[in-house]
Amino acid sequence: MLLAVLAPFVILSFYAHPQGDDFHMVNTVAKLGFWGAQVHWYTEWQGRFFSAALLSANPLLFRSIALYKLIPAILIVLMAHALSQLLKTFAPELSGWDRICAALAVVGLYLWQMPSPAEGIYWYTGAMTYVFPCVLLIYLCGALKINWWAARVAMGLLALAICGSSETTMMALVALSIGVLLSSVAYPELRKTAGVLLGFAVIGALAVVLAPGNHVRLGYFPHEHSFGKAVFADLVSAARYCVQWMVSLPLAAATLAALCMGKRAKTESISKIHPLLALGFLFVIVASGLFPSIWVIQGAPPQRALNTVYFVFLTGWLANAYYAGSYFPGVPGFASIAMLAAALLVQGGNLRPAWDDLLSGRAARYDRQLKETYKRITECRETPCVVPPLEDPPATLFFDDLKPDPEDWRNESVAFYFGKKDVISR
Repeated sequence: MLLAVLAPFVILSFYAHPQGDDFHMVNTVAKLGFWGAQVHWYTEWQGRFFSAALLSANPLLFRSIALYKLIPAILIVLMAHALSQLLKTFAPELSGWDRICAALAVVGLYLWQMPSPAEGIYWYTGAMTYVFPCVLLIYLCGALKINWWAARVAMGLLALAICGSSETTMMALVALSIGVLLSSVAYPELRKTAGVLLGFAVIGALAVVLAPGNHVRLGYFPHEHSFGKAVFADLVSAARYCVQWMVSLPLAAATLAALCMGKRAKTESISKIHPLLALGFLFVIVASGLFPSIWVIQGAPPQRALNTVYFVFLTGWLANAYYAGSYFPGVPGFASIAMLAAALLVQGGNLRPAWDDLLSGRAARYDRQLKETYKRITECRETPCVVPPLEDPPATLFFDDLKPDPEDWRNESVAFYFGKKDVISR
């Protein structure tokens, strides 16, 4: 049943195509070179030094749509591996099979309920900026118990990368680092690790916040920024999203699965921190992740940012449920995971559209249409190059298209990439 949940998302990877900023970022590298592009982004647009480097290595730079299509599948596999390694560190009493099933179940639940698979998995820019840092965050958490300096340095570098990916992941990591430092009161062995983690997180955050490009970018949001109003709106939004994500049958089944598997935990694995306190701090981390978008936009965060916040909520919620499991009667872990898979299949979520995009032929038709679009632009000799708009694109993969206006930044980016003066969709 887990395969039935994960299979469509993996298969859809091979129908993914570049959109939005993908072409724009690659064009900047083509004009300025790799290092010139980094300087440009950092001084004129944003402080996201790590994701900017990843986006400057987009497979489009190598003219490879085939490699582009591999990235979503690789990201899903890395997510499952990171979660499995995390469980190996913090739940060593679980068997290898239970760890693998649990990791796949969490990935399945994330894909099922993530706000936008199109912007988080199948769009390279969104994946590298908002979801890949979540994978790095899980690897970082899995290294918290390794008590030697080389591991701490590696963890510090991961912290820099996570902070340098987006303001959302930066704030979530800083909040988590403070939480780890506070928890070292109950776990003295974490004290040195917590200090290193917080130190690197603060350095990474300062590098992002103080970037000259951030001040330029804020100029596009000229409205007044009230800290008090932003904090209030942030707390209200965090509460609303947490409730929205909690009241779903699959998450209820996953929570039961975590409680049941935690029931079998050894005494030394039981958390010394009360579950309610841990839940309170999870809320703080969620609110921290939401704050940058609410502060700048003064409205609902974009779907791509919510992809990050939901991942943090989901993994934190289930980790807390696992450690709270000693208070509840248990059933076999495999049976509880089977219940979760059944709930995912029954309720739908992103799973139903994913299967529909595959089985209806919509994803394959989208792939053919875009290949034909690339061919028409390449062979075009007129100005402007006219391409037809996409017909019935798959919701799981698609969120942005060319416009009728040749001066739209999307059109200009595609035109430059293909060496044309103007491209329009009509």
